[in-house]
Amino acid sequence: MKKFNHTVMGTTATAAAFVFVHGQYFNHSHISELLSLTVSLVAAGGGGLLPIRLGVLSKWFSVFGFGSMLPDIDIFLGAFNIEHRTLTHSLLFLSLLVTITNAIYASQGISFLYFFMFGVMISGLSHIFGDMLTGGVCLFYPYKKFYSIIPNKPGDVFQPLKESVLALSFSLSMIIIFLIFIV
Repeated sequence: MKKFNHTVMGTTATAAAFVFVHGQYFNHSHISELLSLTVSLVAAGGGGLLPIRLGVLSKWFSVFGFGSMLPDIDIFLGAFNIEHRTLTHSLLFLSLLVTITNAIYASQGISFLYFFMFGVMISGLSHIFGDMLTGGVCLFYPYKKFYSIIPNKPGDVFQPLKESVLALSFSLSMIIIFLIFIV
């Protein structure tokens, strides 16, 4: 899946998860600001990578962009014999992110570092889900079987269009969930 699609999916998933899990820490103006920015980012395309200043919320969108691309760090780990869409696209990697997030929460409670890891965890999960929609991941690494929701056919000229439609559909569903929980 392309960087753009991962970032849009990660942004919308994380925004919806923040409000669903931690809505009590956001006042109404923060939530409406978050919703309008999320819709704008989906429309403009770029997730946390657009240079938008929002005061309190500006730092969160860089987290969403970072987290949505974190599983692709395996591209740089080839020298260590780690293939793409294996270790960093697995439940083992997600478990590590969840463990770190929970440890931070247990020691510090609600803090910036906790929200950072929560954002990385949710947007990383959306990345793995997105890659399962477009070709498969080694979900149970080190077991080398790849799992996909929609198999990728080599040479499919419509693959980029399919990826964009899937990312947009996912993002719109996250915005709908987001709206349900703030109304």
